[in-house]
Amino acid sequence: DFIEVELGHDALRPDWDATEQARERARSAVNPIKAQIQQHQRVVPAREPVTEADVERFRAYRQELERLGEAAQGRRGLRTFGGFLFNLTILALFGVLLFFYREEVYRNLRHVEVITFLVLTLVAVASIIASTDAPVIALVPIAFPALVVATLWDGRLALNLSLILPILLTGQTPFLGIVALLTLVAAGAVASLSVRVVRRRAQIWSFIALIAGAYLLVALILGLLRGWPIEEMGVFTAWGIVNAIASAFAAMGFMPLFEGFTKITT
Repeated sequence: DFIEVELGHDALRPDWDATEQARERARSAVNPIKAQIQQHQRVVPAREPVTEADVERFRAYRQELERLGEAAQGRRGLRTFGGFLFNLTILALFGVLLFFYREEVYRNLRHVEVITFLVLTLVAVASIIASTDAPVIALVPIAFPALVVATLWDGRLALNLSLILPILLTGQTPFLGIVALLTLVAAGAVASLSVRVVRRRAQIWSFIALIAGAYLLVALILGLLRGWPIEEMGVFTAWGIVNAIASAFAAMGFMPLFEGFTKITT
């Protein structure tokens, strides 16, 4: 009986602590990072065959982007709300300006509706331009609302609007930076003040020449600051001239409708 009892005991017993330590050492011995890709590094050079390792890196990159997107999902609502507050604050500044300094405009619903229409038109066109693969800031028709407001009321109100709208647009992602800000401010300011220089609407080409000159000056400034080649400066100016022609003809062409709606004779 004594022999049977001794032989009935297990000869091997699990040592859980030692097993877990061995597993941890095995995990530590394996590098979790298979490869690293630096920012702006080419994953696959041009005209080179794509290997299985390249495909694996692409898949890992996509998974990481998806993971980061899910992590940022909770912050998107806050960013959206922040953008809404930014737009509301900028537009409210112009509303306060009208309330305190241009009460006759603020208390006339038709006048406010015309200004609102001009702002929405500019924002709509800018959003269409921003949706393209390569947005051309020189095509944003900032001169259109500036010319209309300057003709219906005066250049001072148009200049204020031409300073508010560039701040509003350059706060949006596609138009961030000094290029958009300088372009919109210069073209809008010149359009606002050109109405004081040009006495008759028939002198529409004078509007166009002044606004086109603003785009030429901006192209020169940006070319010097950014090191643009002559060709790029020329293309920028050409788009600005096209914008100046379209904005001036649109503003003067629709002016009788604006005059009839606001009961203002220019």
